[in-house]
Amino acid sequence: MPQKSANTNVDVFFRHMVGNMRNGVLAIARDGSVVLVNSEACRLFGLPTDGSIAGQHFRIALARHPDVIRVLGGAFEMATLPNRAELRLKSTNTAIGYTLSLVRDDEGHAVGAALLFTFGTARGIPLLIAGAATDAAVHVRWAAPWVPRIERAGGVLVLIAAALFLYQSAVYAGLVPPLWFLVRP
Repeated sequence: MPQKSANTNVDVFFRHMVGNMRNGVLAIARDGSVVLVNSEACRLFGLPTDGSIAGQHFRIALARHPDVIRVLGGAFEMATLPNRAELRLKSTNTAIGYTLSLVRDDEGHAVGAALLFTFGTARGIPLLIAGAATDAAVHVRWAAPWVPRIERAGGVLVLIAAALFLYQSAVYAGLVPPLWFLVRP
């Protein structure tokens, strides 16, 4: 936890850091009022960038995004908060990868919650493409029950591809020997 300082340069630095992050940041106080929203969050949620939503209840400010309201609304009641989760915004038909964290005071009391997110997902573009395909499959009556299994399999394949990429990088760097079945004759 940063120490309290008379130096306002730290406050200015943090304000600029959050304001210029490529990830969206939206923070609310315990009473639900919007405390902080950066430009990326404003862009994705279609919010005004003039700071006019500061102090507004998040349910009013995010009225067009019931999915986000549901996530933020449960922040203080959940036993475990989502970390690197995925949320499809029905209002814009986009997916965000997000983490929800509690903001605690010096005594450890939850005084707010912060939603940190990025466009797309934590797993990357291949999952967005798979998501579009599975969204289409949901509307085919016989395929709908298979969609959750297809999504899980897609996630596993993306993880396998990432592990193979790391392995290939390690082989290229000379850190590990190549496996015989991956070497072409």
